[in-house]
Amino acid sequence: MRATAARTADHSRQWSRPGSTPGGAAVPPTAFGLVERGQGGTALTLVNAPLETVWRVLVDYPHHSGLYPRVTSAEVLEADADHALVRYVVGLGPFSFGFHVNNYPDEARGRLVWRLDRDRRNGLFRDTWGYWQVEPRGEGVILTYAMAARTALPAFLTRGAERDGLVETLRAVRERAEQGR
Repeated sequence: MRATAARTADHSRQWSRPGSTPGGAAVPPTAFGLVERGQGGTALTLVNAPLETVWRVLVDYPHHSGLYPRVTSAEVLEADADHALVRYVVGLGPFSFGFHVNNYPDEARGRLVWRLDRDRRNGLFRDTWGYWQVEPRGEGVILTYAMAARTALPAFLTRGAERDGLVETLRAVRERAEQGR
C-alpha cells in the first residue's frame, strides 16, 4: 500500500474550480470549496476484489464503523439514488462526538464524493470533504481515497491522526472487500 500526504490548501484551490479534482475527474461543482487551514491527503491501493464488491463496501454506510478509525456508529438519516446523509459518531477516549456527512455516489463513474453537512451540528469538525475512486485493474481495482478536514483542534494535534487514518481506512476497506463482505 502506498500513501501520500498532501497539503490540503493546494488541493482546496484545485478542487474549488468547478468540475476539477487533483486527478482531473469531474465532480459536482458544489461538492468542494476553498477551505483555509485544512489538512489531509490522498492514499491508494490495489484491491483484489471485483469493482462491484468494493463499491458495496463503500456505500454500505451503516457498516462504516470499523472502516474509519474511531467511528463507533453510522446512521443513514436520508437516502436516495444520488445522495445519502449519514450521521457518524467518533469516540476519542472517554469522549465522543457526532457529525453529518453528505455522500454523493456515482456508481457508473466509480466515484463517491462526500462533504460535511455544515448546516448541522458537527462536534469538533469545521469542515471535511473528500472522495473515493474505484478503477478496474485486471481482476481487481485501484482504490483511491482523498480527504481533508478542518477541525476545532490545532493542526499539530490532528496531523498524525489524519495521515494515519488515511492508510488505516484504505486498509480496512481493502480487507473487507477482499473477504467478500
